[in-house]
Amino acid sequence: MTYEIEMKLDIAPEDIELLLQHPLLIAAASPQKRFLDSRYFDTPALDLMARHAALRVRRIGGLWIQTFKLGGTVTDGLHTRPEWETIVPDNQPHPHLFTDPIIRDVLPDNRIALLQPIFHTEFWRTSWMLDYLGSIIEVALDQGKVSSQGRSTCIHEVELELKSGNADRITTLARELSLTVPLIPESVSKAERGYALYQEW
Repeated sequence: MTYEIEMKLDIAPEDIELLLQHPLLIAAASPQKRFLDSRYFDTPALDLMARHAALRVRRIGGLWIQTFKLGGTVTDGLHTRPEWETIVPDNQPHPHLFTDPIIRDVLPDNRIALLQPIFHTEFWRTSWMLDYLGSIIEVALDQGKVSSQGRSTCIHEVELELKSGNADRITTLARELSLTVPLIPESVSKAERGYALYQEW
């Protein structure tokens, strides 16, 4: 288990060029660009959502990565949540590969048997790794969509994720970026958007 510490920021499509020209990003190493294709699973009764949990299978290059997240805390826009990851052989969930009893408590065998795709995200992620005031922070620009039940909504957001160091540096970095790029703190995750689309049915 690891802890994900990040801040999500909305960005308008017309402001993306401003972000790309920001001196901090230009000074960083060349960005990495990759396509992320993710499927989120839950039971028909949305048992995971009710427990503030999420189960995702994401294709990254030639690998499928299964991720389980539990609802954490939000303080001053910073999201902190525990997450578990493991490689899986295909685009289906394999929850039995997780051994932590916390996950088994949320996903007993009877729930695992009911899992089905709930929504799907597809987006391009352009990311930079910054050494910012002694902390390593990934700046990720995500552009794509989340889809469910034949409906979709666009994704245009910036994620600042702490890789090592002081979590307060994320807030400082967000403030510095926002001096020249209109960025709006976003409390709604991609998963929450997907669930909202699913529940419109």
